[in-house]
Amino acid sequence: MRSRSASLVAAVAALVIGSVAPAGAQQGDRVYTAPRLPRPLGEARVVLIPAAVHLYELTATGAEPKADWTATAKTHIDAALAAHLGTKVASVTPYALPTREHQAEHIQVLKLHGLVVRAIFAHYLNPHRQLPNKAGAFDWSLGEMARVLPGEQEADYALFTQFADAYSSGGRVAMNVAAAVFGGVIQTGRQVILGTLVDLATGDIVWLNYHTDASSDLRTPDSAAKAVSKLLRDLPR
Repeated sequence: MRSRSASLVAAVAALVIGSVAPAGAQQGDRVYTAPRLPRPLGEARVVLIPAAVHLYELTATGAEPKADWTATAKTHIDAALAAHLGTKVASVTPYALPTREHQAEHIQVLKLHGLVVRAIFAHYLNPHRQLPNKAGAFDWSLGEMARVLPGEQEADYALFTQFADAYSSGGRVAMNVAAAVFGGVIQTGRQVILGTLVDLATGDIVWLNYHTDASSDLRTPDSAAKAVSKLLRDLPR
């Protein structure tokens, strides 16, 4: 039941990234941290939302989701998240979807988070579509609805993480070799990682890290640990 719950949460939360970054978003690192956290992470209780992980195979015809690759990567990423956060925060509690009676409210908040982050991609990370009323300020929130996420547990923040990557099949590798020989465009996978920290008292997003890079094999423990470290290295203390 717990694994099914985690899978549902990750699926609901994964409204933001796929095998490629949203059009218009700037590439590389984009980090935002609130000027001052309501409570330092070293003293805080954090609810860890199940990581949303998506791996794809790049074939000659496009990108195909790979469930087995994704499951392997998620196992390594979950372990790396637990180990890394253990050195940064006072207490980490895995998020658990509540009983059916309260599920709808929680799912609504998880979907809202995805929609807000999509808006951040569209109107903050994309310099050409920034909203005039925000004047370039990072001012994004889930509102008081976020307070339901800890359930019966006490927590200060919720941490959302997402990872996506794509790897070439034999057919795509052959196409890239031909492209290199004949001067064409070589297409390879690209890793996209995203993390957000939500203040559960206000719903405000107080930290965001968006990073794109060349692919690394998230199906291996070492690469998964490096991706997690890269994502969380600027997590405020």
